[in-house]
Amino acid sequence: LALQRTDEFGQLASQFDRMAEALQHQEQNRRAWLADVSHELRTPLSILKGEIEALQDGVRPLDQHALRSLHDESLRLSHLVDDLYQMAQADAGHLHYAMQPLDFSALIQTAAERFHARFQKAGLSFGLSCPPTPLYVLGDEQRLHQVLANLLENSARYTHAPGAVSMNCEAIGGEIILTLEDSAPSVPEDALPRLFDRLYRVESSRNRAHGGAGLGLAMSRSIIKAHGGQLTAYASSLGGLGLRLSLPRGAMQ
Repeated sequence: LALQRTDEFGQLASQFDRMAEALQHQEQNRRAWLADVSHELRTPLSILKGEIEALQDGVRPLDQHALRSLHDESLRLSHLVDDLYQMAQADAGHLHYAMQPLDFSALIQTAAERFHARFQKAGLSFGLSCPPTPLYVLGDEQRLHQVLANLLENSARYTHAPGAVSMNCEAIGGEIILTLEDSAPSVPEDALPRLFDRLYRVESSRNRAHGGAGLGLAMSRSIIKAHGGQLTAYASSLGGLGLRLSLPRGAMQ
């Protein structure tokens, strides 16, 4: 409306303009989201289409190797669809959380043990520091394990070998703080806040060539937020990415 008035009509027009701008921004985000989803789905579908056509034309023999390749691509597509569905559920607030008192320190230890071989295979040294005493939180064990797996997988996938990954947890006041740091490559400072955007990936060494759909960190932040906590990114002292997760401290019941 752009009315230049100082009375109540001017205030109403100003509020209307702000509402129109917000709706326009929301529509732009929706279109960008649909374009990104289409792009992510197109890649595995194109690979599947190309491999099937090669089999049909006799260019490639139908053997166990070909079947394994088709199966791997179908799994990637299935995982992507599942991730997109979970992200949509999280955005709508429809994810179910079974909250109960948990020892977050034990959960971290379990996740670290499961990733030991993964880091070793990637040529990365891994260090974990957690207090011997339990650190209780009120949370959903499955969802929190999903977050830990996402964070550890992010470091395992993008950190260059030989490299290092360090995880530390401690209780500070009424919070439990978990930090995860890895070595090079680094993330540009202006990209750090966007790491938790859906389907966003840094256009540098941490990019599409390493796989993944750019949904892990977005989903993790959504889960941590539902637990009353925060998940932020910063420049790691090891030269790569640092992630800081905080959760309200809970009492054992």
